[in-house]
Amino acid sequence: MRLLLDTTYLMPLAGIETDKFSKSDLRVLLSVKEFEFIASPVSIIELKWIIISESKEKPVLKSRLRREYRFFLEFLRYSGLIKLTPLVDERVDEEENRLLDLGVKDYFDRLIFSTALFYADALLTEDSDLKKIWSRYKRYREAVDLYNWRELKRILGL
Repeated sequence: MRLLLDTTYLMPLAGIETDKFSKSDLRVLLSVKEFEFIASPVSIIELKWIIISESKEKPVLKSRLRREYRFFLEFLRYSGLIKLTPLVDERVDEEENRLLDLGVKDYFDRLIFSTALFYADALLTEDSDLKKIWSRYKRYREAVDLYNWRELKRILGL
């Protein structure tokens, strides 16, 4: 199964953990052999934006996160464990416009969700707005499964 990882699930690779997803959670996730892990290049851009925002006026944190981000880029480039989807796709752009019209405000989320519709079997995300849109529209539910980490762990018995 092709599982598209939302930005939250890439963050531990760049030194940022959340209360919903940690480095130890990432190790568990990446050990699941049934998945082909994919990510949108948009997540790489969003992650850099998060690092810039979180480390303003914090030179020690900035230095550490920049170093971790470079390791993250090396991991993506050389490990082969997470494949990147194309960045440019007119179908993704069309769908992103639909999501904007439906009221999804976050541009990164719209692009990631739209990418999942065409390149993944399932999307792993913590985003509640995307979950609402996915739940509301049958065509989205038929195109891609959507899980958060808690749900996926339960389904997999982890």
